Amino acid sequence: MSSSHILPVVVLLGGLIFVHELGHFLVAKAFRVKVLTFSLGFGPRILGFRRGETEYRLSLLPLGGYVKMAGEDPNHPLPEEDRGRGFLEQPAWKRMLIALGGPAFNLIFPILVYFVVFSAQTEAVAPVVGQVVPGMPAAEAGLRPGDRIVELEGERIHAFQDLRRHIDPNPGRPLRMVVERDGERIDLRITPAVVEESDPIETLQVGKIGIIPNPAAPVIGVVGPGTAAHEAGLRSLDRIARVGGEEVRTLEEALARLEKRHAAGEPFEVVALRRESLAAGPLDLGIPRAVKVRVVPVDPETGERRELGIESGELYVSRVVAGSAAAQAGIARGTRLVAIDGEPLRSWQDVETARRKKGGEPFALTVRVDGEERTLTVAQAAKTQMDEVQGRPVTVYTLGAFGGLPALPAAVEPVPFRPLLSAEMALSSTWDVTRKIALGIGKLLTGQIAFSNVGGPIQIYDVATKAARQGWEYFLHTMALISINLGLLNLLPVPVLDGGHILQSGIEMVRRRPLSMRTRELANMVGLAMLLALMIFAMRNDVVRYFFSG
Repeated sequence: MSSSHILPVVVLLGGLIFVHELGHFLVAKAFRVKVLTFSLGFGPRILGFRRGETEYRLSLLPLGGYVKMAGEDPNHPLPEEDRGRGFLEQPAWKRMLIALGGPAFNLIFPILVYFVVFSAQTEAVAPVVGQVVPGMPAAEAGLRPGDRIVELEGERIHAFQDLRRHIDPNPGRPLRMVVERDGERIDLRITPAVVEESDPIETLQVGKIGIIPNPAAPVIGVVGPGTAAHEAGLRSLDRIARVGGEEVRTLEEALARLEKRHAAGEPFEVVALRRESLAAGPLDLGIPRAVKVRVVPVDPETGERRELGIESGELYVSRVVAGSAAAQAGIARGTRLVAIDGEPLRSWQDVETARRKKGGEPFALTVRVDGEERTLTVAQAAKTQMDEVQGRPVTVYTLGAFGGLPALPAAVEPVPFRPLLSAEMALSSTWDVTRKIALGIGKLLTGQIAFSNVGGPIQIYDVATKAARQGWEYFLHTMALISINLGLLNLLPVPVLDGGHILQSGIEMVRRRPLSMRTRELANMVGLAMLLALMIFAMRNDVVRYFFSG
């Protein structure tokens, strides 16, 4: 186990333990409670120093930390000079706030982390439309690939991610958008569609307009025989590289240049990349080969202009799994999907949405092969797999056909330093993550999420080292996530946890007298037993997950 693996774990756990205990420490100091020890870790002291009345130490077992205050143990009387400064001498509301300090700091700390992450961003994905999803609000409003979004609801837009803050929370509400196209500014009204987004925690209704920052690769579909493209030798799923000697990068460029050349009526040359199968044992490797063709817009025999016959390759099947429902129905690579149960398909997203709704129910799939349409009856294959979140088997249905267009890298541009926006985003991100984790803990306690998802020290080590390899920004995101987890878990009303102390103080405030010593001892014994059981199960999960999961 190298130091490069240990260091991220030490920084992550040590940092979060320090933040937690600092919360208890500062609130206790604010109430003039005497703090005897501030320790990172438990057990024997490794090193430390004393400053004033407090000893600051690093202890052997890095499983947490503690702040030891005078008068915490009722069996040990306070020295006369510390009278009035003992923890148990304080009013219940002060003890409640001291206990709350640790979890509160764990929930405040991510705000600072996210602020640093957002403020440090010097580059971001440009607010330029790469693709417009057919049938979605952006397409209906007239947005086009290449449009640059400069304003949304009166706010200057510097990065593509800025759009989500306005679009996601406003499904069904008209928004004013200003785009820049060919040097001109155009005002648009766009109403985000209501879309359900689901994850293991919750299902939310959010706004979506149907734009993607990544341009589509220039992969084409050929409508059928008799067209200029087909007669020239172009085929569906060819990737256009050059048109008339000019290099093309995106699908939009390819379609525009092909149409322009075809409209001119003169023959022109097209260079395309075509996948050729190469068997390698059980695998079929696709090797691209350059194909050069000459497109002739006018039939030399009849003198009539041919249809170009080229469209986006979006709805052409690029891969079929052997033995799948699609293969058994006769769908092959290059098949054009047209409609499902009579509903026209506009994008591969439509295909995925429709097939998920159908489940195991047979449906009519209209396809086009060599220019001819026919309708197939398809029943998706049922497959049972373990839902790791819920901890039970579930049935999923698969078609076994894949399509859509490869996406190209989106443009990245410098962004200005925006401290107020960074602060707003930090608060919003912290709230969103806190709410989701709280819901997750609730579902875990009610059995809606399997306890096998709970991890122990091995998982923390694994998460920390992987996050460190992803870079400092991802590491800080992970640190914020675990800090929120730590803060919320400590608020659970379990004796020996901070939440237990908060509950106990609340009961005392209502009863107007302290709980009996026997009640406290029993509560602590129960809480300790619960924590030990949790640790044992978490470590068992780690062992199963990392050593016996195959």
